Amino acid sequence: MASLPEGCHWVLKGLSEVRFTEFVILISVSLPAFQALPLSRARAPFSHADWLFEIKWDGFRALLYSDVEGVRLVSRNGNPFKSFPDLCEGLARDLNRRCILDGEIVCLDNSVKPQFRDLLFQRGEPVFYAFDIL
Repeated sequence: MASLPEGCHWVLKGLSEVRFTEFVILISVSLPAFQALPLSRARAPFSHADWLFEIKWDGFRALLYSDVEGVRLVSRNGNPFKSFPDLCEGLARDLNRRCILDGEIVCLDNSVKPQFRDLLFQRGEPVFYAFDIL
């Protein structure tokens, strides 16, 4: 079998009844790293047709990386969130594809209002709200 460049792998795709073998080369490509835009304050509230305003969920801002390694949640400062393994596992099952999402990790009460203290002290079920697909 021929050698492959680093990052490439032979994958056995299937054997038929006549013992025909087909090989496929998969090339592993890393997802690009993104840095979330820093927060800034406006001098006063405003409204403009060129701007879209979103709800402030009162949680942890995060970038979600989904790839063959699973789902990783990363802070604005580039630090991985290690406190949410169950959330990452659930998101990996639901997404099942490579993508990068910008969003926020929040805990909601029964009235669907964010509860930052529940998130901070891990007293609630965290969810991820995606704002943008990067």
